[in-house]
Amino acid sequence: MLLAAALLISSTQAGAKAPALDPTAAAAFVGDCVSAMQTDGIDVAAIEARGWVSMKIRSKQQKKLPFEAFSRPDGKGMLTASTGSTPAPECMVLVPANGEQGVEAVRDALDASFGARSTDAGSGESLWTPEGRRIALTPMGSPAKLIGAKIIVRAVKP
Repeated sequence: MLLAAALLISSTQAGAKAPALDPTAAAAFVGDCVSAMQTDGIDVAAIEARGWVSMKIRSKQQKKLPFEAFSRPDGKGMLTASTGSTPAPECMVLVPANGEQGVEAVRDALDASFGARSTDAGSGESLWTPEGRRIALTPMGSPAKLIGAKIIVRAVKP
């Protein structure tokens, strides 16, 4: 999962400032994770059916990694999904959100999408728990220069 964050961060550090994503689209991307999430794993086919394209990332030894990375054809947003049997499957969305206002707009769009305000978890992290899921939004970048939002979706076992 750190690879995806590194890719988004490196693209913005290289001077190619990522354009902010429409917050409603960011919420829809998180919805893609929520829909694909199952208690025992993630339905990768469901992610691909929603327009995500596999980046086919491999290890240095060309081995399959414990997650799969996806991008959108328009280049806006990145999604990673744990694959195989993992005790805690997770799906992560990374979206560009320039500055604090951009991150707040994504948070507001998620509030609207889930029909409830998030819970403040401290350090800028926001939490939602809809439909047997735990969703955490964390701003990315430094407090002085926020570059995006990382949203992690996990299944919550009953």
